[in-house]
Amino acid sequence: RAVLSASNVISPNYFRSLCNQDQHLIDGCRKALASVGYIHLPDFVTQNSVQTMITEVKCLENHPLAFPSHESHNIFLQDLDTAETPSPIQQTLFQSSKKLIAADMIDLTSPANVLYNWDPFRAFVQSCFNLASLHLSGDKQGKFYYNVFRSGNQLGWHFDRSEYSISLILKGAESGGAFQFIPNSREAFTQKHTFPDNLTEEFTVQSEDKLTGGSLYLFAGNRSLHRVAPVVDGWRANIIFTFNSEPNQTLNEYTLRKFFGRTD
Repeated sequence: RAVLSASNVISPNYFRSLCNQDQHLIDGCRKALASVGYIHLPDFVTQNSVQTMITEVKCLENHPLAFPSHESHNIFLQDLDTAETPSPIQQTLFQSSKKLIAADMIDLTSPANVLYNWDPFRAFVQSCFNLASLHLSGDKQGKFYYNVFRSGNQLGWHFDRSEYSISLILKGAESGGAFQFIPNSREAFTQKHTFPDNLTEEFTVQSEDKLTGGSLYLFAGNRSLHRVAPVVDGWRANIIFTFNSEPNQTLNEYTLRKFFGRTD
């Protein structure tokens, strides 16, 4: 496969903005992240790149190393075995299931690899989240990875452990699979004793129902309760990019087994 450059992967307007580190774009992203912890940048990558990555997902989804992840967790992603006296809200469990395709399975010529390793993209993310430093991950599996959601798959309600996440949508489901979140809700749920029977009666739930391929999402997921609703029809795919505050950081064996089912 021909080697791509960033100019072939990123849409022209965004390519120019990132090359110039457009302060107007960065300021807009910072403002949105400060207020609701979320920004949607539609058509961030070209549709040719989206289709190339969808083809990769289809080719790799049934590979023996593609990992079907199934997990029960509470909203804080806590290990209840270490909790002294879990409260009812800590004992309320949600289900998450998907298939993960690790970076070491993805071709070096993939648009995913090109985008991840393009320095202006990393610098842009660093500026949007107003971080003192940001480096490429040293982890060959976890530096980026495809998430694939088929019928019945979902991410249950939770807060992320990390301060930020970077997600590129490749394909939305025909029905279901919406990204839903409650902005700046961590303090409210930390103070709650039980999980609400009806979230929408107590909170305003924002929902991205029509996810379009090529959209980039920047999200402060440790501040806002969020989920991917169960896929009802069709399938959903996205790619997660991982950067770190220190260079050459890698995942520990426990995390590698949990996310990718292997350590090598």
